[in-house]
Amino acid sequence: MLALDPEVAERAAQRVEDEIRELAKLARDADQLARVTGLGNYPDGRQLAQRFADKANHPQSGAVPLIKELQKILEEQAHAFRSAARDYRATDDQIAQDLQRGIK
Repeated sequence: MLALDPEVAERAAQRVEDEIRELAKLARDADQLARVTGLGNYPDGRQLAQRFADKANHPQSGAVPLIKELQKILEEQAHAFRSAARDYRATDDQIAQDLQRGIK
């Protein structure tokens, strides 16, 4: 179980979310590879354009699907940081309540 100071956990989650936003920009740029134009209508030009499209969007090895998978992992990480902060606060509150009962 992950336990972090709530402020540190929130800063870590925000940093991860910043990275997710940067990856979204990168995914948009990579997606543009799928729409390369100006290579001509000859077989070699069409083949090269298709290779760019595959590099961008191939389901197993394309840049865009890989970036989206990384974003998903980072979203889970941000959630884990925030969950750890909630658990920390809950534990801290429980200890405070237990101490209050012991004092009375």
